[in-house]
Amino acid sequence: MINPARRYRRNSSLHKFELTADKKGQSLPPGALLLESLKTLESQLQARKMLLPDDSTPYNPLWFLAETERNIFLWRAGYSLIQADEFEFWVDVPRLIEKRLSKLAGGDPQNPFLNAAWGYCDQDTPMGFVEEEYLHTLRDLFLAIQNHASALSQVASMLLKEYGCCEERPIVLLPVERQV
Repeated sequence: MINPARRYRRNSSLHKFELTADKKGQSLPPGALLLESLKTLESQLQARKMLLPDDSTPYNPLWFLAETERNIFLWRAGYSLIQADEFEFWVDVPRLIEKRLSKLAGGDPQNPFLNAAWGYCDQDTPMGFVEEEYLHTLRDLFLAIQNHASALSQVASMLLKEYGCCEERPIVLLPVERQV
């Protein structure tokens, strides 16, 4: 059983992954959203029938891919999921969409884990076609609203800090480039 009171070791290589938005002018890219707001945005686009997933074919919603990126970051940096609240996760939505589209386009047939059950497939499968179309539609919709959505995320972040819900936390921009 996981003991939430136990403090895990800090990873000294964390600085490779952090984006510290400080007073020196370093800022988030256009279209960056708080991870917590991405699922709401995507769900609301679906509820308003602006983004229609094919119910007959499974696909990976973007919020799920973003949470997977968060989990990978935590694992590589030596943290557990319990410690996710110690960071402020932002998602570069256009970059995450491009990353997923490139994975769909460049599947490795020699990899035994490339199949729909694992969430990986190539563009030539029905799941690949559906997911590619879904991501293109989401990207087009997001580009039209990215300034407003990003501004709302900035306000939400400031309100969380202002009202003491969250102290100042390191900012992590997803997807994180893999450090070799």
